[in-house]
Amino acid sequence: MHEVADDVVNPMKFDEIVKAMHDVIDEAGNVYRIPADEVTSLKAQIDGMWDEVLTDNEKAKAYCCFFLQTYGNKEAKVMWEAMLSEETLLFGDEKVERSKVFHSLELTLQKPKDQPEDKISYTELLTGKDKFIVVIGDSGSGKSTLAKNLVIQHHGISDAKLEIFNLKNHNLLLYYECRNVSTTEFTDVVEENFENVCQKLGPETVIHGITESKPLILIDGYDECHKASYKVVQQIVNKMRNHECRVIITTRPSAADELKGFLKREGVKFQEYEILEISHFDDQLRFLEKYEKHVTPHAEKVVKSFSSLGRSIQELFSIQELFASKPVVMELRKNNALPPILTQKIEWIRRREVLKYVFMELSAAEDCTVFWNNWPLLLKAIGCFPYYYAEEIVLNSPNSQHIAAAFAEVVLQPNDKWEIDADFLWLPTSRNVDAVALLLPHQQPATLSVGLLDNPAPESWRQMRVVSF
Repeated sequence: MHEVADDVVNPMKFDEIVKAMHDVIDEAGNVYRIPADEVTSLKAQIDGMWDEVLTDNEKAKAYCCFFLQTYGNKEAKVMWEAMLSEETLLFGDEKVERSKVFHSLELTLQKPKDQPEDKISYTELLTGKDKFIVVIGDSGSGKSTLAKNLVIQHHGISDAKLEIFNLKNHNLLLYYECRNVSTTEFTDVVEENFENVCQKLGPETVIHGITESKPLILIDGYDECHKASYKVVQQIVNKMRNHECRVIITTRPSAADELKGFLKREGVKFQEYEILEISHFDDQLRFLEKYEKHVTPHAEKVVKSFSSLGRSIQELFSIQELFASKPVVMELRKNNALPPILTQKIEWIRRREVLKYVFMELSAAEDCTVFWNNWPLLLKAIGCFPYYYAEEIVLNSPNSQHIAAAFAEVVLQPNDKWEIDADFLWLPTSRNVDAVALLLPHQQPATLSVGLLDNPAPESWRQMRVVSF
């Protein structure tokens, strides 16, 4: 029995388990000299109980769970190992094994203002009681790194000895990036994580199997949600709220209140954590020592170089995108050109962070000419979806007329009718209304439709439904 006990979820083992139970009864009959008719009767009772419990529906559910937890996990491990085992360093070709340089982050458990905050290690993230966990952190603080290392640890992709408490309680892991524009439904997320299993069993069947498998679901970058991904997040929350699972959602502070409001409206309890900066000098050195040890050939003296800096510079540790924007702006001012490495060799999310600081640098009135000379290049670097980006940029540069005018032309001009409501790409929040207010002086659609529902907004907007220009 011990030999088959671990495989009770495996439908291929059902007959083997029943046979093992029969063998136990037969052996007991021999040892205790039980009459043969009683032994036969007891085995018949076992068969009847087994058939009664194991309906066709239960068999199908058990088979799906088994298939997911074996073949599905194997499939996911191969995919994530190819995607996450290594990372390319910013502005360079050097690659490093991600788990070897991962620094165990610290987080604070957010509490009411009258209570002291508790500090925990990243390894304790799954030790709380709430199934929904919100992780808040500034750009570059390590939110995505945290999520990706949970994937690495779950699948055993590396030999790192860092142990995440309670991670083994979850039989499956599902990972979703909110900035992914190719997913429009929860089923798309499931198919991206378990493509082959979905082809065999069907995505809806697989979703049922996921809900029964105590999954850990990672939703990375809520602040980067677009129209479709808001819908996906809502579907995940509604699907998992009544099942045993853990759902971790990461976001920047700018979208934290919106996320918490959304979860409260959905009626789910959550625990809120904030990632702490790596501010202590000794922690900074430990972080850098890993890169010095595992990145070659250019990192031999990184710790020594960092140690020689003044403390005021050392305290800027974690905002590499700000520093990276400086040479970009210099190149724009000098040659009206973007460094090729910015558009070719770094992932979009990091490029976007660097560009955010570039726009802030060029928002001053004296840089108006430099900005317009380079606007086509900057727009190309942003990519195919500038409207996802416009709100953040114009709100970060609220007094810059040339930046507002440029984005207004791209976002507003192509549309005769422009909508701000739950069906549009920008959600109805007061921040979005503020962004619209900055754009409208430069471009006006024929019709502006505003559906604000119950969300907070300036009083002058609340009763407006349609305005024609």
